[in-house]
Amino acid sequence: MGVPAFYRWLSEKYPKIVQDILEERVPNQPNSNVPLLPLNIQGPNPNGIECDNLYIDMNGIIHPCSHPENGLQPTTEEEMFENVCHYVDRLVRAIRPRKLLYLAIDGVAPRAKMNQQRARRFRSAQEARELHELEEHVREELVKSGQFVPPHKKTWDSNVITPGTAFMLHLAEFLRFYIRKRLSTDRNWKDLRVIFSDASLPGEGEHKIMSHIRLQRAQAGYNPNTVHMLHGLDADLIMLALATHEAHFYITRELVLFGRKSQEQHEQRQMESGFLDAQKALDEKVGPEAMAMEINQQKPLQRISIPILREYLAAEFAVVLRPQALPFAASLERIIDDFVFLCFFVGNDFLPHLPSLDIRDGALDYLLNVYKRLLPSMGGYITNSGGNVNLSNVDIILAEVGAIEDYVFGMKHENEKREEERRREQSMRKKNNLRNDAPPEVAPVEHHRVKGRAARIMERQNKDKDIALSRGHQAKEDARHVQKAKRMMEQDNAKAAEDLKASLLGLVSEKSVKIENGIADSLPKHEDADNVKIEEDQEHISVKEETSLGTKRSLEEVEKNSEDEPPPAKVKSEPGVVGDMEDEFDADDADEEEDLDIEKPKIEDLIEDTDPDVTSRFKAKVKEEQQKKLDEHAKNVVDNVRLHEAGWKDRYYSDKCKADDIESNGGREHLFRSYVMGLCWVMKYYYDGCPSWKWYYPYHYGPFASDLKNIERFEKDCRAFELSTPFNPVEQLMAVLPSDSKHAIPKAARWLMEDPESPIIDFYPKEILVDPNGKAMPWLWVVLLPFIDEDRLLAALSPTMQNWTKQELFANVRGLDDGYLYVHRSHPLSQKLATILKDGNTAKAGKTRLTDTAMYGCAGFSGSVRPPLSNELYPVEEDVTIPPPSSASKIVRSSDDNIFSEPLEPNDAVCVSFSEPPKLSHKSIILPGSKLLNPVLTDEDKRIRRPRLNRFGGTIANMGVGNGQSYQSGYGSMNLGSYERQLAEQTGRGHQMHQAGTRAWGAMEPAPKRPRGVPPPPPPQPQYQIPNPFMSNPSVPSWQQSAQNSHHQFGHPNQNRPYGGQGGYHQHQMPQHGAQRGMQQRGIQPQYGQQQGYPGSRNNYPQQQRPPNYVQQQPPGRPGFDFRSFNNGQRELPRPGFQPRPAGSDVMSSLRAQLANTLRQNNNNRQGDQRR
Repeated sequence: MGVPAFYRWLSEKYPKIVQDILEERVPNQPNSNVPLLPLNIQGPNPNGIECDNLYIDMNGIIHPCSHPENGLQPTTEEEMFENVCHYVDRLVRAIRPRKLLYLAIDGVAPRAKMNQQRARRFRSAQEARELHELEEHVREELVKSGQFVPPHKKTWDSNVITPGTAFMLHLAEFLRFYIRKRLSTDRNWKDLRVIFSDASLPGEGEHKIMSHIRLQRAQAGYNPNTVHMLHGLDADLIMLALATHEAHFYITRELVLFGRKSQEQHEQRQMESGFLDAQKALDEKVGPEAMAMEINQQKPLQRISIPILREYLAAEFAVVLRPQALPFAASLERIIDDFVFLCFFVGNDFLPHLPSLDIRDGALDYLLNVYKRLLPSMGGYITNSGGNVNLSNVDIILAEVGAIEDYVFGMKHENEKREEERRREQSMRKKNNLRNDAPPEVAPVEHHRVKGRAARIMERQNKDKDIALSRGHQAKEDARHVQKAKRMMEQDNAKAAEDLKASLLGLVSEKSVKIENGIADSLPKHEDADNVKIEEDQEHISVKEETSLGTKRSLEEVEKNSEDEPPPAKVKSEPGVVGDMEDEFDADDADEEEDLDIEKPKIEDLIEDTDPDVTSRFKAKVKEEQQKKLDEHAKNVVDNVRLHEAGWKDRYYSDKCKADDIESNGGREHLFRSYVMGLCWVMKYYYDGCPSWKWYYPYHYGPFASDLKNIERFEKDCRAFELSTPFNPVEQLMAVLPSDSKHAIPKAARWLMEDPESPIIDFYPKEILVDPNGKAMPWLWVVLLPFIDEDRLLAALSPTMQNWTKQELFANVRGLDDGYLYVHRSHPLSQKLATILKDGNTAKAGKTRLTDTAMYGCAGFSGSVRPPLSNELYPVEEDVTIPPPSSASKIVRSSDDNIFSEPLEPNDAVCVSFSEPPKLSHKSIILPGSKLLNPVLTDEDKRIRRPRLNRFGGTIANMGVGNGQSYQSGYGSMNLGSYERQLAEQTGRGHQMHQAGTRAWGAMEPAPKRPRGVPPPPPPQPQYQIPNPFMSNPSVPSWQQSAQNSHHQFGHPNQNRPYGGQGGYHQHQMPQHGAQRGMQQRGIQPQYGQQQGYPGSRNNYPQQQRPPNYVQQQPPGRPGFDFRSFNNGQRELPRPGFQPRPAGSDVMSSLRAQLANTLRQNNNNRQGDQRR
């Protein structure tokens, strides 16, 4: 699952969770550049962490291995399969599992995920068609002008990486042979158990893995100190790892950096940790010849430490974990579950996000702030064990989010305006650079040198030092940051240009210089130009520089990039760098959570790279036309909703796209119900497995947080999920693939996608309806595809199955059990498995429970086994030769170890079909006996910072922390600072700052909630006594004294009230009603909930009770007080926009009695005057 910017947010907020992985390099064979394999990895791991179980989310490596960024591109699908196997080898060498290797490929996904897969694939297919049309248009234009164009190249459809295709069927066949060969021939594998779950088994790969971990840890004899390592690229793997509550869990992934700041932090971390020296020693051990081999030139690996992340979270939530901070049992494990749930609000693959919550705007930090503040008063956590959700507490969190929606939309609009202005200035700057860099008009033969870009940068460094900053603190800060970033960029570019030119000057004597025009005089004169070798009769000058990676770069290109043109928009200084190195805030455009389900179409995939110059010019022209189209889209997009203006909610729901989508799928109430059900579905999916294979969110848009009121009413719906059964693989293909990929489905069913007479032709539109939703960039638009009607789909597909081939029918079959289990013949467990294979000859045999695995060296490993299908059933006692897959002959390139070029002889691998043990409840606890790692965080590390992922814009990351830490006292969770308030005034919303989340403290604060079925406890006896100024008048009855003591509760809305509270949070106390105070003075206890607030709107949450240590400031005694004189006194008026809550019946009764008593006294006084 991709959570946009989540990994970046996490790595910047908790930087020590990211660790670099040392890799022992593969040596070369003597006097050869051929790797010496297998590498012995039986020794200690150089990283100091011994891994027990390695799990690989295979889809995270299938995509990059199918079209790698660097190195040779595979020419056949079989070469892609070989790449996948080699990458598994690399992970085994680097991580060194000792007990288990689990390989999981994505199977059929739940229906909730299929809708997103469908939208991605259809949108990608449309983009590919548009790119192809654009390429043909550019090709025609260039041909008409007499220019050469590169030939068109047939593209490979990555949509075949979907369960049910022939590609996935063959990949599983290759991987099964690979596992057998490694177990039989590689000594590093002999002690491993290997579980392989292919695409025929339903479920996403990472969730298959997590299900295995949950089920195994619930069994007797499980080792709580098992060290798990999971390799994958999805950001949600981190949340899944937290959800296991395992003490030793790590996530591995390839290095990803985000701009300059991330690069600097990465280099600093490597220096401080000693990684650079340690890796250098390992590199020098094998020598430069071995380091030049492709096997040693892959992207570095990183490790995300979940134990350190847990330590960070303990520091993050320390304020609610300290003793007596909560009125209920404090638990870090329960807080971690709540943290995982809160992360769902900023992104998941099953629901559209709430419009007001974006992780780049500080939404996740805001949610954490609100959670820490409200947790002591909520009476419990927002989630329960087993992935259940406490909707009443979630309702409180959503109320806080809804209260700031209006402010957030205004802030986002201002951010967008700033970003648009920044990009416009950047574009103008680039145009000016191009205009200044243009060489003078000269004869074609003459080559005049112009002032280089590096020289111009140095000149610009001496200019613009005095900047007239606009008024206001925020404007000054913005200008300062912009100027600092600009100077850093220019200094780095200047230094890089000098260093690069100097390095080329040193290398040029050893490289060949090709002169294609026959004009040697045009070559730039260097100090060692006498050593340059000249080759004539070529068309142009180029100096080729051989690099360590085997790539070549021309001096002409270097001079062009460093002097005559601005730097490219995207610079990758090393493998793994994402985004523009001169602007780390632009990295989000190429976020790290890449879409592993589908590949974006690229112009490089459409053309043959026969002539580098011709290809480069053609690519540049196509990208120029693409940019023109993007600019045109941006100009034509009309924002009809205008969330930043008053009335945005009415416009949102009346917008045609939204209105049609909502009304056609059940209306607003069903929209709200479905979204709440979706939140509960996702939480259950993470903690207990798929709760329903058929449920999905039936809308394209999400609701507003302010619409999700009183969500407890949906609790019954959230408990009504039916498990049902998943789609079969080919059925899912029909549901998610566009007609452009019809080649991947059975031939007899293809007409259903393209024939106008097809009963389901409406499922496969050629032109996809999209809603820009106010966004300028097409990839941010909402794809309005019709949802699949399962009954119609299956009714149309079933009649075609009689014409399917045997292989197509086999591709549609759901896999056996939970995967295949492989062990080496010498493994202790093989004796048990061999007995099972002898007793049961076919897969129809009954399952045998593994209950005594401790006897076979597999303590804590549980499950059931039986013979596999016939394609994996081989005799155990005999030396059998297993041939490689029949299509392996299509691998034309030479391999390091020729995995599939030779048969396996003899076969020493034992294979059985494996099923997980019976399901037991998953407990959110650290298991007894776990040995936690020593703390690694210093006091400085525990000073948690808030990442800023947008560029100099507003953020809500500092809001929601509570009144005791707010910018201005007397305001609630928004805690608006000067910048935010100025922004509100500029946008005409200043009068709303007292209405949206800025009411006096207590207006939205909840009371501690009691568990269901527990009788309400009596309210605590106050440890203070309020003196009654009327007791000095014995003629006034006590009930009238309490009535006269009452006054309108909103008479002093902004008065300085005393502070109190728990956990260091200071909270205002709302004044009691006179009737309630009088009841307490008379010894009458109010009913539960009476003194906690008023009935009314949903935002009027019950008032918090005073803590026991509260000390009431005593009002001064005022003898002779009467109601009339008090009403005529000068009192502070309520602030504008403050709406008092309606008074209760008790208050009104007291006021009526007080008024009657006053009138009676006045009447008696008048009568007394007359008698005198």
